[in-house]
Amino acid sequence: IYRFTLDAPTNVEALVDGTSTEVTVELARDFNNNGVIDETQVEDFIEIVEASTSTSDLGVTLDAGTYFLRLQNSGSDTDYSLTLAPQASRLFPDRAGNTLPSAFDVGVLTEARSLVDTVGVSDSTDYYQFEITTPTNVGITFDALAGSPALALGRDFDGPSGDSIVLESRDILQSQGPLTAPQQTAWSLHLTPGTYFARVSDEFTESSVYDLEISPTPPPGLPADAAGNNLQTARNLDVLTGMQTFSDSVGPADERDLYRFVLDSPTTVDFLLDPTGSSPNVALQILNDLNNNGRIEGFGAGEFIPGAFVNPQTQQAQTSIFLQPGVYFAGVVPVSGNLDTIDYDLSLSIVG
Repeated sequence: IYRFTLDAPTNVEALVDGTSTEVTVELARDFNNNGVIDETQVEDFIEIVEASTSTSDLGVTLDAGTYFLRLQNSGSDTDYSLTLAPQASRLFPDRAGNTLPSAFDVGVLTEARSLVDTVGVSDSTDYYQFEITTPTNVGITFDALAGSPALALGRDFDGPSGDSIVLESRDILQSQGPLTAPQQTAWSLHLTPGTYFARVSDEFTESSVYDLEISPTPPPGLPADAAGNNLQTARNLDVLTGMQTFSDSVGPADERDLYRFVLDSPTTVDFLLDPTGSSPNVALQILNDLNNNGRIEGFGAGEFIPGAFVNPQTQQAQTSIFLQPGVYFAGVVPVSGNLDTIDYDLSLSIVG
């Protein structure tokens, strides 16, 4: 194990040569200060920042701090030559760090930004940070130019007061599994003001090349998204009165639409979901954030209203639910396995 310190964000390269067997190379940081490099996640921390082997050089952007470089060999003894440098020689410099604090800062999103880089076994993750100052339909276009990179967009819900190092599953707003180059995916997402992160990753390919474009306008051919896909970006209807009808779409580029409404007295609410298209396989969900943590916890947490899951499949569906005063969310989602974009009309109305 080797210990080193950085006094500023730095592109670090670790090169291992002259081995007779494969050696595992790990860059780590003792986030919980217990004197041990923990193999598994500790709270929000993953202490092994990056890993590779002696057959693949390791290069990554690191924040200021103290780090440890560990070499491990499960086979026979071997000699080695280690070069640890604060610059890239055999590898391309890493523009985007692999943690939230070291993310490449795009700044306030006022124009389209094209970000071309690589990920792979020597640098498995790239993070990009951008700011939204007003509600915006953000366009994401992701091109896999080589290899099989994956993309996720999220928000660090722990905020500046938290200790998050990476995006957790609860932070992800939308994701796309590994693409096979040449392949493209595009999203149109309604985002409220705040800080967002795009994560590009590939742990298995030697080198995946990608082009990530982040724009304050939807990608060509995709409609603007009028309803967000998490509780913070839900379309706000405020106190529900009379009947309100909304038209939108969900699909691979927009996996959920959420509508927030408030009831100030015990009320029966009528919901009408009318999808269109050749395979209108969508569902309606009604939920409330019982623990006020700003996250959709899932069916096991009791936040989905019993009996409020409506799947019209090939025709419109209607349900009436008696609800107590409070804040609720109506969500329209594609049914699992549906890869089509589905247009729909959703009506909410007070009964009586």
